[in-house]
Amino acid sequence: MRILHLLSQNHLTGAEVYAVNLIQNQVKQNHLVWQMSNSFFMKSLGVQVALPVETTTTVDFFKSVLKLRTFLKQNRIQLVHCHSRAAAKLCFYARLGLSITDPRGGHEKVAQVSTIHGRQHI
Repeated sequence: MRILHLLSQNHLTGAEVYAVNLIQNQVKQNHLVWQMSNSFFMKSLGVQVALPVETTTTVDFFKSVLKLRTFLKQNRIQLVHCHSRAAAKLCFYARLGLSITDPRGGHEKVAQVSTIHGRQHI
């Protein structure tokens, strides 16, 4: 499976520690795994890609949406695991109407899972 872990990290938190542990296990099970965040504070077996997940302006937010959408298509990501509210919101907009072409020529949607603490708005 092709998995992207999406975080909004500006400093080391438990979410990144949790994500890195998941990534280590997923890579050992032969999944292709990427980690995308504002910045990184721990080494990971997954490919780390910087992206402004947590942005301050609407323009920057939609730039990140387009970059994430392009990344999902280019890497044929099957599942995005969001680790924050900002990541979940960004992923929601990036996935709107998106379907990925698999190597056999079929199309599939990109799945999204969010594991965050606190309240998640709808």
